[in-house]
Amino acid sequence: MTDRDGATERLTSDGWRGGRGVPVAVWAIALIAAVLHLMPHVRAMSQAPEGWVFTGTTNVSPDVMQYRSWMRRTQVTGVLVDNRFTTEANEPYLPVLVYYMAGQVSAATGASPEWVFAGLGSAAAFALTVLLFVTVRRFCESSKQMWWVFGVVLLGGGLGAYLKVLQYFGPLAAVRDWAPIDRTLIKGVEQAPVFEDYRGQYVYGTLFDAHFAVIWVLVLLSILAMVNLLSRPSVLRAAVVMVSTGFVAFVHVYSGLLLGLIAVMVALVCRLRGVGVRGAVTAACVTVIGVGGVLGFVAARASASGLPMPTWRDIGILPATVLIGYPLVWLVIPFGLGSFWKQAEVKRCVLVGWGLGCLCMLLSGPFFPYPARGALTLAVPLYLIAGSVFFERFDRVKWWGVGVVVVLLGASPVLSVYSRWESTSFDADRDYMFESADHRVHLDYLDQHAEESDVLLVDFPDPPNDWRGDALWLLPAYRGIAYCGHFFLTVGYEEKRPAVHALYRDADAAARGAFLREHGIGYVFVGPTDDAASWAAIKGLSVVVSNGVGALLEHEDGSANGAR
Repeated sequence: MTDRDGATERLTSDGWRGGRGVPVAVWAIALIAAVLHLMPHVRAMSQAPEGWVFTGTTNVSPDVMQYRSWMRRTQVTGVLVDNRFTTEANEPYLPVLVYYMAGQVSAATGASPEWVFAGLGSAAAFALTVLLFVTVRRFCESSKQMWWVFGVVLLGGGLGAYLKVLQYFGPLAAVRDWAPIDRTLIKGVEQAPVFEDYRGQYVYGTLFDAHFAVIWVLVLLSILAMVNLLSRPSVLRAAVVMVSTGFVAFVHVYSGLLLGLIAVMVALVCRLRGVGVRGAVTAACVTVIGVGGVLGFVAARASASGLPMPTWRDIGILPATVLIGYPLVWLVIPFGLGSFWKQAEVKRCVLVGWGLGCLCMLLSGPFFPYPARGALTLAVPLYLIAGSVFFERFDRVKWWGVGVVVVLLGASPVLSVYSRWESTSFDADRDYMFESADHRVHLDYLDQHAEESDVLLVDFPDPPNDWRGDALWLLPAYRGIAYCGHFFLTVGYEEKRPAVHALYRDADAAARGAFLREHGIGYVFVGPTDDAASWAAIKGLSVVVSNGVGALLEHEDGSANGAR
């Protein structure tokens, strides 16, 4: 059959919807997504005043600092990098294939790693948009359902945006300060972040995030490979699933685990329904083998690196957070889930298993250290199920239904656009994004004098959950070691961070000197509000750079003689 959009489509004998082309409209939407990915960079670049330059990154997350460091480090160590955010000796063990590729392109072209990564993100946003359409079409039973689900997954958010507005919007201060609201909604969202606080939960936000856009693309490709295996099992298709899921695990460990959960849950659901059992069990087995083999390799490398397993754990995701994260799903599904299950053939079993696999990880806290990764792609099966339920009962979405969709899902992307606009305005304190000549002097000195073994000490801001410190602009290009640089990668971070903060705030010269000698500190950075003179009084510590952004001090006993 040929739809009015021009895409030639077919329904296979086992009920899977296929196609021999992507509509022009989807290509156009994908192109818009690719351009939109770059718009925050363009705006930030346009906001830099005279004497300042845009660094190429717009994200304050310490994880982005980590990515920037990896892209440079891979030019030295290759695909596996060592941990430069802790002083404990270690060998290269972290597989960072995506950042290796970006680093190699940067080295070959002379472009900064940040701009190469931005280009990669733009390409990934384009690919994700097209792949999302292809995935949705694969499961939908009508073009009307296909376009609605595609649009909702691409642009939809949740009710968390309203809580964020209530939490921060000035004119609503009287409302949020009212005791019942403060004790329930405000305190609640402070203790349990909503999905709008994360980077990769919704597609609209993922389009602006190169890291998660790449991961979404790889995960969707693996799931489509599983679908192909279930629709027509073969040795070749099983091999493709094993390789693709193993590859995802190599790129991003947590996503590999997620694919394993999805495959196992799909097999269990198919077994329960008695349909597609052979293909589903095969998919689960080869996925477990592919992912398990890679995880075994990664675990062996990590064990041999000399470092202990990270102790950091993410905040658990509560069921209430999931409810407000996908409000339209829970509004629609209850009215037809029974009928959906009674008519469940293979593709519906895949959707149920896919959703259950994601939910298993999402709600696995406190046992799994990173449960939020379960939301990756969860919107796709949930809205596909909701779409099937809705369009079995109704021929079309009425005008009031459109209003409901916009109210429930539309606030999140609007808030996201507003936040990105505001966050890319010039602010001298956003030194991870805007770099002055003073910043450059510090970076140039470290580039010219620091060795790979030199340990750099940097303070942290208040409060403890604030990441906007000097590490964000000092560490990405620093070739040496950070004494305490990253909440996940620094061994003993929970003890080191408050100790460092106390050293800067309360310690005397003798205590500071003893600390520097004990930990082999080669360089100390002191912010503009701190007393650099009190540090310079320490024997063997001298100021080598001092200007408006702070002072850099070199320690004779630690320089070129780090803790490793």
